[in-house]
Amino acid sequence: MEDLISVVVPIYNVEAFLSKCIDSIIYQSYKKLQIILVDDGSTDRCAAICDEYASRDERIEVIHKQNGGLSDARNVGIERAKGQYITFVDSDDAIEFDMIEYLYGLLYENRVDMSVCQKLDITEDDEKLNQGESPVDKIYVLHGKEVCMHDFLSRKDITVTAWGKLYRMDLFHEIRYPLGKYHEDTFTTYKLIGLCEAIAVGDSPKYLYRHRKGSIMLQSFSVKHLDAIDANIEKMNYMQRYYPSEVSIACADIIYSVNICVYRMGKIGCFEKLYIDRLKGLYVRYLPCFLADKRFSILSKIFALLSRLNPMFVLKTVSRMRF
Repeated sequence: MEDLISVVVPIYNVEAFLSKCIDSIIYQSYKKLQIILVDDGSTDRCAAICDEYASRDERIEVIHKQNGGLSDARNVGIERAKGQYITFVDSDDAIEFDMIEYLYGLLYENRVDMSVCQKLDITEDDEKLNQGESPVDKIYVLHGKEVCMHDFLSRKDITVTAWGKLYRMDLFHEIRYPLGKYHEDTFTTYKLIGLCEAIAVGDSPKYLYRHRKGSIMLQSFSVKHLDAIDANIEKMNYMQRYYPSEVSIACADIIYSVNICVYRMGKIGCFEKLYIDRLKGLYVRYLPCFLADKRFSILSKIFALLSRLNPMFVLKTVSRMRF
């Protein structure tokens, strides 16, 4: 007998892509789904699109709520979920027709707590960007909490994103996404990994991640982008308590997020002393771990070293760069 799987889709002002997203879910090869569409106060036609789909497919439940952000929308969906397992799909993305069957197979056959697939980048017009030759699907299974956490922190196959994974529902018994935060996945995924005794990881790219022309990526900065640093500091504190062997990796991740903030600040010409002083202090404290970490490139380490020595010089240099 198939298990019920809940699919949570947080939605906000993505009417141009929403139908493609929902279609990719309702036409899954795995049929026993509870599809929860959380309209997070959209001001475009998303609410009407959701209601139209719900009228045609009894598996769809629509929740209309005031805008509260991605974390709040996901949390509302988690509260409504009735499945033994749960997955998340962002409303401007899509999934391959067999993604849920693939993830369920990995999870069920290997008796694990979480299963993971890879992503395929697509354009606004659904053109696949990084599709090479079809590789033989490689699957590996991690056993033991320490092994699961180390693999998550040190490899690229298990990303920090909420999507592209199937979770046992009870992992969310006490865990929710943080309200009002950027980088909500960075605050959350390591906690879910920390509850897993076993994880199955597959090579197949089943999640279709859409690159939108309006995406600002690294071209902007606000104080909310510092949330990534706070999330990584929280993660380091968690490792100190539960996984002391992973502390150096977690410390290196702090500097990785500091580098990104410095770059963002430079791109918009932000020279706020309060931010600079804080970032420089983090370089002083955690840079050695970053320099010793083989995950990061020589260029990123040079950038960190220069930012540690003279952050204003780096900021001004980045502000003059043209891409």
